[in-house]
Amino acid sequence: MLSVYVNLDPSEFATADARASAIGSAVNAAAQAVEDDERELSHDQRIALREDVELVRDYLESADFGGTEGVAVFAAGHADLFEALQLPFPVDNAVVVDAAPHVAPLTFQSEGDWYVALVNRADARFLRGGPQGLTEEGRVSDGVHGQHDQGGWSQARYQRSVDQDAKRHLERVAKALGQRHRRQPFQHLLVGGPEDAYSEFVELLDQELSGMLAGRVDGIDVEAATPDQIAEAAAPAMEEHERKRQDELIGRLNEGLGRGERAAAGLDDVLAALNEQRVEALLIDAGLSAPGAQCPSCGWIGSVTEGDCPADETRLEPRPNVLDPAIERALAQDARVVRLRERPELESHGGIAAVLRF
Repeated sequence: MLSVYVNLDPSEFATADARASAIGSAVNAAAQAVEDDERELSHDQRIALREDVELVRDYLESADFGGTEGVAVFAAGHADLFEALQLPFPVDNAVVVDAAPHVAPLTFQSEGDWYVALVNRADARFLRGGPQGLTEEGRVSDGVHGQHDQGGWSQARYQRSVDQDAKRHLERVAKALGQRHRRQPFQHLLVGGPEDAYSEFVELLDQELSGMLAGRVDGIDVEAATPDQIAEAAAPAMEEHERKRQDELIGRLNEGLGRGERAAAGLDDVLAALNEQRVEALLIDAGLSAPGAQCPSCGWIGSVTEGDCPADETRLEPRPNVLDPAIERALAQDARVVRLRERPELESHGGIAAVLRF
């Protein structure tokens, strides 16, 4: 399978010519990777990969990438497989030829799937994304009246009516948010808006959404702010929440290693835990890469690069980067995959560790 990632970050590739140049470079790199692959590919396999390069070329040169900051393309024409993903975040340029798709960049980018709800007493906006950016998904607006200035009983009655309308609006927003989560789940929730609307709205969230609430977005105009402005205002809360989550995992890792239970460190021990389906959270240094092998029959993975599978004696297939199948095995057992940067606790273990279920 051929996996190709192309960075189209508009801050670097703002013009059509710049994007065309990036795409051309990616296709050339893919063609070169196929020719330079040193594995013992058959003639038919080599021809199929060259045809995959042309499939990727045709797609990249003809697709509309408006609003796209990165592209991931997976091609295996001999298996009638072609998948292209237009991404709302930048990616590092990469070309990988392997027996399975190279999914690590997607896994890392999707970590911490965020939803932002901006609310006031008459309007609400929903945005999805993460630290790389937010995309607006919908709006809920209601005709809530403004302040009455007649005074006396008339004003009191009018204000009660306004308050009731605002409460119904916030209830509607909370219900719509729950429906959106059920249709397309997210992991973390941020809420922003004026203090009165914010306080009342978070009280209306159901138990599941309340448990996802990770912070507040401050200093933002609910109705007029652009998605980029909202993303900038939300970034500190996202970063703080992620730092706390990483600190918690590192703490659990160190405690488990100290006790000799529910933790693994180093490539061989972590791969063994993945093979035994014991991993709750896989922690990987952002720049880590290591060769290894995988069993095409049972999926066993190890740091060896040749030989027979210890589980079923099938001949192992080499993997240029064994972390790709490791991530796939982690996801298959519902484990979290967390990329860490510049964490000495992880560096001392070779850049990879895991918190275990048992």
